[in-house]
Amino acid sequence: MKRSPGIIQGENHVAILPGSQALYSSTAPVSLYNPRESVSIHPASFASYFSQEPFEGEYLQIGSYRIVPNGPDNLFPLNFKHLIDSNDKLHSMLRQKIDLMMTGGYYLYLEQMQGGKVVQQEILDNEIEDWLESFGFFNYLLEQVVDFTYIENNASLMVCNKARRFSSMQSQVKISALQYLPAEDMRMGWSDLLSHRTPQHYYRGNWLYPSTIVQYPAYDRSSPFRFNSSVFFVKMPTFGSKHYGRPPFIGISSYLELKALILAWQKDNLKNTQFKWHVESSFDFWETVARHRGWEMNGPEILKYEQEILQQIDTFLRSETAENAQKRFHTKFGTTQFGSDKVSGWKITALEDNTLKNSEAYIKAGEQIDASIIASVHLDPSLSNIQQQGKLSSGLDKLIAFNIHQLTATPLPRRLILSPVNEAIRVNFWKEGYRPKLGFRQMQMNYQEKGAATTTNPQEE
Repeated sequence: MKRSPGIIQGENHVAILPGSQALYSSTAPVSLYNPRESVSIHPASFASYFSQEPFEGEYLQIGSYRIVPNGPDNLFPLNFKHLIDSNDKLHSMLRQKIDLMMTGGYYLYLEQMQGGKVVQQEILDNEIEDWLESFGFFNYLLEQVVDFTYIENNASLMVCNKARRFSSMQSQVKISALQYLPAEDMRMGWSDLLSHRTPQHYYRGNWLYPSTIVQYPAYDRSSPFRFNSSVFFVKMPTFGSKHYGRPPFIGISSYLELKALILAWQKDNLKNTQFKWHVESSFDFWETVARHRGWEMNGPEILKYEQEILQQIDTFLRSETAENAQKRFHTKFGTTQFGSDKVSGWKITALEDNTLKNSEAYIKAGEQIDASIIASVHLDPSLSNIQQQGKLSSGLDKLIAFNIHQLTATPLPRRLILSPVNEAIRVNFWKEGYRPKLGFRQMQMNYQEKGAATTTNPQEE
């Protein structure tokens, strides 16, 4: 079978994923792996960063492992990262969302009834604080926030302490640490997906070159100490994608590609401009030169002389802002024996240049693309630090946008991100009525009257 880089190839009963160096299968036998008994269902033209859910019974076969592919070529995170890297603003906006998610820090609290309402009472618990510090919780949390912001998947390794190894110490078994696992490296096991709501195994590896794959059991809430270590996987539910979460801005992939083309055009046009000059010379001139110097017309001597003259012209037309801004083409013309149609000699004509017109059109299109990106990322323009209608947002606009964002866009992701550590706190530290939880402080900004006195009244402008 012929393989092309980056294209899913299928023929007869085999399909190869070139990037993952793996086989895509729908009917691979449970026993021995036979590549001739597998089926391809994805067309080669399908965009690699869009998700296409496998049908029942379809999975990725790598060695003896059966895995749910993440994207048509199992390289969705890598392909999507390359797409994001091509944009000049998306990384900055996502970084802003990360900063907003982490704003206020985390705290321990108890839920209590006060005045008929459930309120959160912040507490200090040195035992839990020491436990969090023992495995570098802040760095773990920051890694998880970054993963969730980009691809809305998180993976944590729940590690039990050494007491689990001894039957006499089972009462002292605890979850000793949570380890961050890069979400882009994790894949779900397929074997039990049909009979269970959650997979029974997860796999970690470099899926571009999957020479080494590590298998982990899935975390079991009903039996948290069942394994020495297990994976707690979190995702934002996404319609039509029941296995992996998908970020909301995946729909602007075509816009990101278009913006990259616009920026590339601007760069190329500066370094490699269109033809700007038409240089014309008469045959009479070259015939005179050849006759006076004893050269043959179109001989090597006169051709060399022609190049020297044209190089001098190029130097005269040269620009410091581009590698070949003096771009020109050269033609030769003849004259009649009765009054010349064109004078005998040289002529340089400036060609029409639509660069500015095209550039302004592309800049306007880029601004529209930026607006689409902001909307898809769920970040108010006031918080994105991107100019809208030629100006930045005011301080009051930012304050209101910040408060709305913190109240509406952060609670659900924060709860999902902290679910593994709160599960570990439940297992390790809950005792009867003492049920501490970890949460993010909800920060809100207040409007200052002193600041208002110094602002400009819009009605006076």
